[in-house]
Amino acid sequence: MVLNFRLTPAQAEDVPQLRRELAQAMDKRLEVHSRQTMPGLWSLTDRLNRTPRAPEKVLKRRRVRYRIYGALLLLLGLFLLIPGLMEPKELAWPLAAGVLATFSGVRLLLPRRRGPTHRGWRQAETLLKSLTEPTAKEVEFSDAAIGIRSDDGSFQVLYEAVNALIETERLYVFSVLERSALVLQKKDLVKGDAAAFLPFLSEKTGLIPIKTDAVME
Repeated sequence: MVLNFRLTPAQAEDVPQLRRELAQAMDKRLEVHSRQTMPGLWSLTDRLNRTPRAPEKVLKRRRVRYRIYGALLLLLGLFLLIPGLMEPKELAWPLAAGVLATFSGVRLLLPRRRGPTHRGWRQAETLLKSLTEPTAKEVEFSDAAIGIRSDDGSFQVLYEAVNALIETERLYVFSVLERSALVLQKKDLVKGDAAAFLPFLSEKTGLIPIKTDAVME
């Protein structure tokens, strides 16, 4: 089987979405590495995550209760913080308690949003250039290896060097060795069956493809 990608620059209007997808992919890549190095911790985490989710009605009451707690902690924190700042030496303990209560109150009041980590965003920014200004012109997946052709020449990447296969809404991201990554836009596939692509790679690398969560706007 041979699958061929002919790389084209990402459109400007697609860049924000691609940046987010890359950040999510980089977080998944970090998780894969973490699972390999700390399997015991992830086993415990997975068991905790399998705990049944509370009904939405219960979760709504819980959110309201947390906001009330947050407001009370914030008021308590300010009540302790202001005199503590005026007399920090004499009121060191009230000052410390005020800082802790204020911080806790703010944390409870702020909405919690799931999204890529700061590290994921930073790595995504680095990889984004390979989509907006691709140096490679063509990438071919054959039975033997991954062939990459650019204006400067051609080289091959063995399937054994790939350590993670990540799929996003618009991208395929391949983690190669420890620090390298190959990023391809799905729309650039010009030869081969898209539905057979990941099963083919899974067979060649021995890896299970990972799909990121739905992209959040």
